[in-house]
Amino acid sequence: YSTFKAVNWLYKPLGTNYTILGDNDKAIAIYQKAIAIKGDNESLSGLYANIGIAYWNKGDYSTAEKNYLKGLSLSDISESKRGLLLGRLAETMLDLGRTDEAARTATEAIRLLRPDGPDDTRTLEYRARARRIAGLANTKQGKFAEAERLLLGALSDDRASSGDTSREVGKDHIALSKLYLQKG
Repeated sequence: YSTFKAVNWLYKPLGTNYTILGDNDKAIAIYQKAIAIKGDNESLSGLYANIGIAYWNKGDYSTAEKNYLKGLSLSDISESKRGLLLGRLAETMLDLGRTDEAARTATEAIRLLRPDGPDDTRTLEYRARARRIAGLANTKQGKFAEAERLLLGALSDDRASSGDTSREVGKDHIALSKLYLQKG
């Protein structure tokens, strides 16, 4: 059916549900089938982000990084999607121990992630994650004032996008706790 958008209506939601359920191998297979359909670069970049997330969940950081870079290599993608990919890439770099690179990459993601308004919850969520990663990287670097500024920004974004009791707000509090422990 020419009007049936299989990638957006079938493959992305199905892959996301497999990821949420922890069946990352099935999610990866679904996303790869979606890539084979050859959609526009905006959709493809999102699929590469989703594949990267599934590999990251499995602890395969190098393959996650490769997929984020594939998504970033595509032309004509939105700043929001580029920011998502950079934020996820920064998280992977941090997990691989590349703290300085992670801080720079997360900062670039934050620069790109400018919400259109308070209803732009997706961009707020992406920016919150990038701020949290940048804050954690700055904590490891001993740049405590900058880390606190970034982590409080992440907390503000997460509260604005999903309320005060979301899991992401909890992650922000954990990151702030790590900062305060590091500071002594």
